[in-house]
Amino acid sequence: EARDRIREARLEARVHLQFHDSIPDGRVISQSPPPEAPLEVGQQVELVVSRGPEPVAVPRVIGLSEDEAAATLEGEGLQVRITEDFSATVPEGDVVSQSPSPPATVAPESTVTIVVSLGPREFPMPDVRGQNRAQAEARLEGLGLDVRVVEVPNSDARQVVSQRPDPGVTVRQGQTVTVYVA
Repeated sequence: EARDRIREARLEARVHLQFHDSIPDGRVISQSPPPEAPLEVGQQVELVVSRGPEPVAVPRVIGLSEDEAAATLEGEGLQVRITEDFSATVPEGDVVSQSPSPPATVAPESTVTIVVSLGPREFPMPDVRGQNRAQAEARLEGLGLDVRVVEVPNSDARQVVSQRPDPGVTVRQGQTVTVYVA
């Protein structure tokens, strides 16, 4: 709109873009010479146009505690959304992941979602006795357990005959369990 008015007045517009915290993107911040100044046909008018607020670089907070991560993000003028999930590798209370992640840049006050570790998931040890070796291994590994297989000597080692810990005992993700196959 400003360019059209300048052209209608038979003047030349020269536009410079600049970040501005309060003037919305695409709006004129200033002009030179000022609107009331007498100008000759063809004279140049300098316009400074807002690009909106300057984007914020999203800092990396993975591995920080929940409090440290929130303080870091809020210190950059960002909002924080916290979710939780189990992790066998990241200590409880620390950030597992974030979205968006660096090197992203976002508008001020944008929300960054962080996933905070609940630690390893705990659950009752399933009963895999009587299952074939491959099925038992796949099931236990699918639960995030580290499976150690012991073959009973002089056997075809195809079926689980015993297990440690016993069925129903509380185990946690990442824990080593043993199955005995014969």
